[in-house]
Amino acid sequence: MKFSYDWLTNMINTGWDVEQTCVRLNDLGLEVEETTAVAGLFSGVVVGKVLTVEPHPDADKLRVTTVDVGRDAPVQIVCGAPNVCVGMLAPTALVGAVLPGITIKDAKLRGVASSGMLCSAGELGIDGQESGLWRLPNDLTVGTDLRVALGLDDTSIEVSLTPNRADALSVLGIARDLAALSGAKVKLPEMQLPTVALKDIASVDVQDKTACPTYLAAMVTMPASVETPLWMKERLRRSGVRSLGLWVDITNYVMLELGQPMHAFDAHKLQGSVVVRFAREGESCTLLDGKQVKLSTDMLVIADDRGPIALAGVMGGQDTAVDESTTTIMLECAHFTPAAVVGRARRLGLHTDASHRFERGVDPQLPMMAMTRALSVLASLGAQVGAVVSVGGEAVNATCLTLRRDRIQRLLGMTVADEQVVHLLSGLGMQVTANANGWDVITPSWRFDMAIEADLVEELARMIGLDNLPKLPLPATSVLPSGRNQQEMRLKQLLVGRGYQEAITYSFVDGKEQAIVEPNQVGINLANPIAETLGQMRVSLWTGLLSAARYNLNRQARRVRFFETGLRFLSQLDAQGLPVQIPTLAGLACGSAAAMQWGQAARPVDFYDVKGDVEALLASVGLTAQITFSAGQHPALHPGQTADILLSGKVIGQIGVLHPSLAKQMDIDVPTVLFTLDLAYLTATPVKATFQGLSKFPLVRRDIAVVVDASVSYAQVAACVGQVNRDWFQSAELFDVYAGKGLQEGQRSLAIALWFQALERTLTDAEIEACVNEIIDQLSTQLNAKLRT
Repeated sequence: MKFSYDWLTNMINTGWDVEQTCVRLNDLGLEVEETTAVAGLFSGVVVGKVLTVEPHPDADKLRVTTVDVGRDAPVQIVCGAPNVCVGMLAPTALVGAVLPGITIKDAKLRGVASSGMLCSAGELGIDGQESGLWRLPNDLTVGTDLRVALGLDDTSIEVSLTPNRADALSVLGIARDLAALSGAKVKLPEMQLPTVALKDIASVDVQDKTACPTYLAAMVTMPASVETPLWMKERLRRSGVRSLGLWVDITNYVMLELGQPMHAFDAHKLQGSVVVRFAREGESCTLLDGKQVKLSTDMLVIADDRGPIALAGVMGGQDTAVDESTTTIMLECAHFTPAAVVGRARRLGLHTDASHRFERGVDPQLPMMAMTRALSVLASLGAQVGAVVSVGGEAVNATCLTLRRDRIQRLLGMTVADEQVVHLLSGLGMQVTANANGWDVITPSWRFDMAIEADLVEELARMIGLDNLPKLPLPATSVLPSGRNQQEMRLKQLLVGRGYQEAITYSFVDGKEQAIVEPNQVGINLANPIAETLGQMRVSLWTGLLSAARYNLNRQARRVRFFETGLRFLSQLDAQGLPVQIPTLAGLACGSAAAMQWGQAARPVDFYDVKGDVEALLASVGLTAQITFSAGQHPALHPGQTADILLSGKVIGQIGVLHPSLAKQMDIDVPTVLFTLDLAYLTATPVKATFQGLSKFPLVRRDIAVVVDASVSYAQVAACVGQVNRDWFQSAELFDVYAGKGLQEGQRSLAIALWFQALERTLTDAEIEACVNEIIDQLSTQLNAKLRT
């Protein structure tokens, strides 16, 4: 929200200067983002009146003018502006004037003396005005200092508002807060419905009064030659709004002043009655920006006999747009509920001042006040107005909240006197009535963000000042994390220790990217996404992680290792009718396998690097013995380098190398390996650490090499070897794989180290040989393995 300090002080006189006002706004939670001067630094510029204009004797594009500057005699000024004309008032820089980047001196232009300079707005450091000489209003006094005449010693203030403070999206809203803090009174602008001078009456039909409780319309006529007065142009300019002609300017002006969006339809372009309804299947509308949009049936529209002519609460249509030739308008002032507007603009790639306000909420009792203000200003400029047609406008039920003294004490940490509570809340426009435990509070119509008791306490905190609240230590309560949370934290710490960094990405993702990563899953579309690229709930954590990896790789990070824990959301519904939510741990590694160093050559990360990380995770929660890896498939993963992770035969996750085609689509140009695990299986039961003594007896190794079919995985071999029931058989480790000369095609040799060690005695060769033979027999029986000699 941007406005000028001068405009604000016309509505409330607090006695504070700009700096003090900004401090108070910040204290009120209306964060001041920026203050800017409304004009450049210049001096010595007055209001001048052009008396004569003659051609330059030696230059076709120059004019020799005489200008009345309020002195004894007019001055001669050579001017090159094509719009200079006799009788116009224009900014005149006198000799000695200082403009941005230039000091005015007596000069000769092509042999003709010039004692000053007629100025454009841009030459004075003022943007947003027409090109050429700045034509000033005829009611200014010639010779007056321009800064004084136009109030240019002013400052524009821009505040950043939280979404709940839509009531402050106007000068009136800002003034109300300052009035509550300072005790000064808000001075509303003069407004009175003008005498009806037109017989034409707008024909309006509101078909859905839930979406549009109030709709006002009035016919207004004005000669096309009437321009927006400079005072209005200046207030708009200082609020960051460009002048677009009187009809548009009056709607923008009232919106900034009071907070009510309005719209002007060219009455001669309307066909039949105006109807407020929801769009019908297959309808479209060409908006003011020239964009033709396809309308959904949940979009509220303004229509005439032809069809939709505006998207309610968002933007008008091109077919009924006003232009420089428009002389008669139908002025619309309506209240559209947030539910009827929210998300529609964003869905169409739009964001307008109107949608910004209606989505957050506008005072439902404001339309008549805004219409009165707009019509009174237009009438003062010479417009003739018709009767105001009002549809709806029923009284809105006020919100009544109960505020307790002990609740104030608990939330603010201090006691607030009863008199102060009543004074502060009353200053905010609330009706306060005492009861046994506190107060009953009726909130004003413009404070639709007041919903619970804590909101009232927050208002007291704002008025008292956060810096004035006591600084109390929090109660020393200790809450130990649950076993599940402890295990999740251990998993995170383990991954950090293995070189990963925790990432936190949105639960919302780009639907197009998600369709690439998870083409077999149906994402849940958001009704009101915060951005077009965050329009679906994630069905996998991989989409967000890949996006984060790409972001970092594009910024010269050549080794990225991320993990994330969070929910993924499936389209299937649970028993409560809500989408199934699955706690998940996922990660990725891309780039080099190890950080750059001199001790070993760099190599890219591969499947087995990340498989080792996953195995470490599973081992940390005691699941190693129950876990197997088997060849799997996933659309996002390389078909030959993908594995399912099974817990007692049930798939609980996957691991694999990013598919080359997907890597190309996502602009990831380094090897990338991903994994995902259902977190519930890793945190289901607390891990109980058990102590096992160390053996002081010799550790014995025996190596065997077995020949198996190439289709037999080592996981099958390890499972078979693990069936040997000896408490002193420690482990089996694969240390070589061979295929080639000496073996038949389709076979390979696996070299396995077998480890034996007893806790209480030295093993005999006979015991070890018997166990090795049993292992070989098991492999031969179950996998048709043969001992390689």
